[in-house]
Amino acid sequence: MSKIKRFKIALILAFISTVLISFVNFGTSCESITNKVIRFHIPAASNSDYDQNLKLKVKDEIFLYVTKMLENSKSYKESLDIISNNIENIENKVNLILIEEGAEYKAEAKIKESFFKTRKYEGFTLPAGSYKSLYIKLGSGEGENWWCALYPSLCLNPAFGEKVLTENEQDIIESQSENEISFLIYEWFLSLKIFLGL
Repeated sequence: MSKIKRFKIALILAFISTVLISFVNFGTSCESITNKVIRFHIPAASNSDYDQNLKLKVKDEIFLYVTKMLENSKSYKESLDIISNNIENIENKVNLILIEEGAEYKAEAKIKESFFKTRKYEGFTLPAGSYKSLYIKLGSGEGENWWCALYPSLCLNPAFGEKVLTENEQDIIESQSENEISFLIYEWFLSLKIFLGL
């Protein structure tokens, strides 16, 4: 084998190694993000205009209600504890809204862990992964969902992530199109792991 050929092979292997190391680092950061962000997930009772509008009303009022609870929280764990300790109050508040709006069904609130696909929002992207969320099911919960980030309050301002995420993690969620392919590959990799039961 000529020196030129060996040199080309070495360059290709070096490039592949660099790509793999970069992706592993990206995946590690994405996994870390899922362990620092609490999602907010509300499935509506149905897809009727009434139920979808009611879902948005519940979202607006409960989002403000819970973020107020969390305004002095200093960590992910503390925020989860606050939500867990107030889950009955949260559910009662949702049911009061439903009564005021004349709904013929009730709500169920709980902390739930779910797999979320990569999701783009205005100003930031959350990677795919298993997140804990404040889950509020309205009625049968058969309608379209609404979800975003509850802690930190990225949906109010993506910069709020800087209080919780590392500089690299913050760069990832704010990267938008720069990491679009990496987000897709990472989501595919996680989906494959779930399918294989790993």
